[in-house]
Amino acid sequence: MKLIRRQLTLLRYLQKQPQWGQRELAAALHVSAATVKNDLLQLTPLLREHGVEISIRSGGGIRLIGRENLSYLRKTAQTMQEFSLESQVRLLLLMSDDFMVLQDMADALFISKSLLEKVMSILLQKYDDEIISMRRHGIRMTSTQFERRNLFAELLLPYFKGIDFKAEIRLFHRDHFPLLDFVTEEEAARAAKAVGLLRAQRAFSFTDESQRLAYLQMVYITYVHRAFRMASPGPLAGELSTGMKGEALCQELAQDVVHALGLPVDERAYFRYLFLSLRKQKMEDSAFYREEMQGALNEILTRIEGRLVLDLSGDEALLSGLAVHLYTTVIRRDLLKTTFQEHEGQGIRIEYPIGFEMAVIAAQVLAEMYDYQVLEEELLYLTLHFQAALERLRSTGQRVRVLVVCHYGMAAANLIAERLTHLHAGIFIIGSTSMQSFLAHDAAEADLVVSTEAIANTEGLPPVLYVSPTLPAQELAAVRQFVETQGQRNVLLLYLMRAHVMDMERADNAEEVLTLAARKLEEAGAVTGDYLGSLLEREYISSTDLGTIAVPHGNPDLVRETALLIIRLKQPLRWRVSDISYVFIFAVSRVDMGRRLPLISSFYKRLVSEELRRALPEMQALPVQEFRLELAHLIAG
Repeated sequence: MKLIRRQLTLLRYLQKQPQWGQRELAAALHVSAATVKNDLLQLTPLLREHGVEISIRSGGGIRLIGRENLSYLRKTAQTMQEFSLESQVRLLLLMSDDFMVLQDMADALFISKSLLEKVMSILLQKYDDEIISMRRHGIRMTSTQFERRNLFAELLLPYFKGIDFKAEIRLFHRDHFPLLDFVTEEEAARAAKAVGLLRAQRAFSFTDESQRLAYLQMVYITYVHRAFRMASPGPLAGELSTGMKGEALCQELAQDVVHALGLPVDERAYFRYLFLSLRKQKMEDSAFYREEMQGALNEILTRIEGRLVLDLSGDEALLSGLAVHLYTTVIRRDLLKTTFQEHEGQGIRIEYPIGFEMAVIAAQVLAEMYDYQVLEEELLYLTLHFQAALERLRSTGQRVRVLVVCHYGMAAANLIAERLTHLHAGIFIIGSTSMQSFLAHDAAEADLVVSTEAIANTEGLPPVLYVSPTLPAQELAAVRQFVETQGQRNVLLLYLMRAHVMDMERADNAEEVLTLAARKLEEAGAVTGDYLGSLLEREYISSTDLGTIAVPHGNPDLVRETALLIIRLKQPLRWRVSDISYVFIFAVSRVDMGRRLPLISSFYKRLVSEELRRALPEMQALPVQEFRLELAHLIAG
């Protein structure tokens, strides 16, 4: 069974949004409810095969039994994804080293020439550095052999599990592209046998994905040496791998593999590079990598602490893992990259906004120190490193600092402090004081004030919770909720209800919008005049548009007072990746960045929720105050 991308997305929504019915699914997929129902009916046999029963109820409701099996189904369904016509054309061009005319290409793909012409007009613009068209000659791929090998593996990787290569290449041939009309089964078998050599050696190991990449490279390289006039990748691979750690061991393996594949000996250098790139790095070698990358590591961690007020310098796991990753990509310049599925990459940006921001900071450092431009895929891998460090940081406990204010005397104050200390491991009592002492001193060091008496003027104070000396269950529950959410809801509500909201009739580009936004924030006293530059710099590294929303942000050191600015665009604007209708700029000061990091992360995650995405188009014309109220309900309600 072949699945189109929409159906794969539908499976994801069925797993992630169990409360949705046909109407909600249709809105998220931008199709009609009838289309959703038809897709569900088509998916029913596949769902049942994997232990999931679905029933469509009257009124558009959906009932699933066996939802826990959807995760496994989604993994296996990746190999069923329809191989797009765009990918088929690129693969067909990869299988030729000469010009091809449109009619021959259309015949090979079993499509009409008119349809191919439409597709080619798009591809020639989209991949102008990869494909050329010459009158009276035809169309051909201009990529180097090095690039061709990587592209072949990239296109086919989602369709191979690495369990039974022989069966998998036959399935790909049958369901997606006539690959065995080009590659012989004997060549494919030799490649599978050569992968066995990788699995058998004990000097180092390869991940499952690395083995699949190696297999696909071997298949293609074996094919081009038989079918192409010029099949050599050139001297680049040898130059890149010379002097690298583990070079001798990989050279031995390369010799064995080249012999098993029946390839010329000059391919040894390429396979040596391939294996050096794909092998799992040994963490016991991390001292070597850390020494090589120490300057970059120090600068990255210094900037992260400066921008996000997070000290990660003591995280040995991060330092070792990051050093290995940076060395292989920046110093060794690995050209072989594994890729995320589209929804996985988007999900990483949404779920880990602070980790992604750390990755962007790292990218700035690498660009300055090594003239190395980090691609979007690489940002996602860096995000995973930093997010793991954040999770470790959370597990060691970023505790809420609580100040107890009690007018009953120190005995009652100490009792309250003791009970709160034992209530939750995330509570740290910074002091107990009387009301008079509290009024005479600054409470800025506290994240929360717990008071037995009403405080008349709370302006400039941290959040205040009122309790009695007996601390009944409901009062303890309120304190616990604050600690577990860091008071996010109340603070978020405050920022949302004070948000600056602007309407723009039209804009020509993102820079125009950001210029207007920075000017507005500067006029409000929230940022300095240099804030615009930091917005543009951040946007240049990695675009901040997510669907119909853009979330630009600048340097916290240039923020005088935390503020939220929202721009509603009357006409959608092409940002970089998508057409956006809303711009949310959360200008957070350095002080608040240190105190409110969980809140900021939560804000960005809620901002891209499906519920909010569906509601925003209907809120475009609401009066400002009504808009704020509705937004506050959706984000912090």
